[in-house]
Amino acid sequence: PLGQLLIVGFKGAHIGDGLDEVIRDTKPGGILLFGRNVRSAEQVAKLNFAAQALSKKTSNSPLLIAIDQEGGNVIRIRHTPTLPSALAIAKTRDLTVARRAGLATGRLLRSLGINVNLAPVVDVSDPDTDHFLGTRSFGGDPTRVSALTTALATGLQEQGVLPIAKHFPGHGN
Repeated sequence: PLGQLLIVGFKGAHIGDGLDEVIRDTKPGGILLFGRNVRSAEQVAKLNFAAQALSKKTSNSPLLIAIDQEGGNVIRIRHTPTLPSALAIAKTRDLTVARRAGLATGRLLRSLGINVNLAPVVDVSDPDTDHFLGTRSFGGDPTRVSALTTALATGLQEQGVLPIAKHFPGHGN
């Protein structure tokens, strides 16, 4: 079915805010969570598990449930302590730190029923021209960015969360 090719966003924070109708009528392959959909970890877990159950009932297919949970300033699920930004991880120059950040993020997301993370950012930043990326990039060295994003993505995958590298062709170099 055509709906399986779609990942849809929605306005509410609960399945009854219209998401149930979209799942029943469209039978999408996935949903994308934005800040407007997240009130708390408990609320988003209930939303996700209800959406999965409804999708399996109506289309016999599980949903991809995606969110932006990069760490640093770009997080949709607020928690403490927050995970460091990509730039902070890069400053450690330690691939183990990047992998552990992926593991921790993956563990959190999986516990809430989220199976896709729109991260890591693979842009190579240019501190002289880059204002959009800020601390979201692992830095200006393509080799180092590649190694750190791979380590973080590996941690996510080890927790059963699909990483989605972004923003290429990119906001950076």
